[in-house]
Amino acid sequence: MTSNTRLKKLGIITALPAEANCLSDENFPTKKVTTINGTLIIVSGIGSENAASAAQQLINHGVTALVSWGTAGGLSEDLQSGDLFLPKSVQLENQQFQTDYNWRQGLIDQISPVLKAHDGLLLQSNEVISSSDQKSELHKETSAIAVDMESGSIARIADQNNLPFLIIRSIVDPSDETIPLSAINSIDEFGQTKPAALTASLIKNPGDISKLIKLGKHFQQARKSLKQVSTLAGTSLAFPDNLKI
Repeated sequence: MTSNTRLKKLGIITALPAEANCLSDENFPTKKVTTINGTLIIVSGIGSENAASAAQQLINHGVTALVSWGTAGGLSEDLQSGDLFLPKSVQLENQQFQTDYNWRQGLIDQISPVLKAHDGLLLQSNEVISSSDQKSELHKETSAIAVDMESGSIARIADQNNLPFLIIRSIVDPSDETIPLSAINSIDEFGQTKPAALTASLIKNPGDISKLIKLGKHFQQARKSLKQVSTLAGTSLAFPDNLKI
């Protein structure tokens, strides 16, 4: 092995335990590194600061590449719940970061017999984009076709450390659906339901019950696609055996 080559050590950041469980049935602790088949995985919690902190934690553990793994919301009518999205780039504020082309293509080659992967631009938002009107407006303004709250922050850390980076996201809510307030106000940073808050919200907004059931079905569709990626590509997610730096 030459001096400018080192063995891969992949790090995956995911916001929620329910997303991490699409990689493995392990009981993942939050904000702590778990190693599965040589891949380092961390459940960061929702949001930019959590994602950036988790990415840096993985770098401190010596990873040579980063993956943003999980779910996203659709901004374009071309994406439906359960669709797999492997963006070519992500926008964070006024910056855009490119995902690794060869790595991305290698993953597509592995999963293409079973899964179709959409591409394009992903947008990171600092808040939940809940309404269909908001989604439509952001799509027009940015040309992004999906949105999440972590990938841009992870990409920036990868860029600062000269590490290859990939985004693997599955769509939960399509662009024409509004996320009910009861869903937004009743979960913690790891997606766990806060029963008292949910009950109070549903008393005020009883119409949210059917919307929450539909959203739950969408989330399971998104998880199914992520599980298929993991089954087809393993926890290495098609990353090459050696990384030249």
